[in-house]
Amino acid sequence: MEIRKAVPEEFLTVMAFYDAVTDQMEGSEYPPRWEKGVYPEPEFIRQEIEKGQVFIGLEEGTVAAAMVINHQAADGYKDVAWGVDAPAEDIDVVHALGVLPGHHKKGFGRQMVKKALDMARENGRAAVRLDVLEDNLPAKRLYEGMGFRYTGHVKLFYEDTGITDFLLYEFAI
Repeated sequence: MEIRKAVPEEFLTVMAFYDAVTDQMEGSEYPPRWEKGVYPEPEFIRQEIEKGQVFIGLEEGTVAAAMVINHQAADGYKDVAWGVDAPAEDIDVVHALGVLPGHHKKGFGRQMVKKALDMARENGRAAVRLDVLEDNLPAKRLYEGMGFRYTGHVKLFYEDTGITDFLLYEFAI
């Protein structure tokens, strides 16, 4: 899988990817609980693409995976005792990581997370952080298997889930 930054001309392709993940995983055992047009919010994705913060994984020319990496953390992140004490600009936060169901169990999620960690190292970041729905066992296994440390349980508000229980993870670089 080739992983690279999405470019502004790919906005509709990236949104189609997120819509496909949402549709194809509806009713599955571990749905992302995303809502089309709400999360990932189209204007957020457009802005993050323009900032060079959306990464896509391409398999045979098709977007099979995507994620956003920036320094923006949900409000609840401040309520956790993180292992790394650093300013926001030294922390990368992974958002909206998804893989099309037809590409599950191929290691694409792992490749995307590895890319996030590699970029954090290259850019001199102190840590990578993310949140996971409390009941998303595959995501928890992925992050813990890659060395992320569980740092706490919080209730976070996102437009698609409302106030929901999330687990916070951190990887010290």
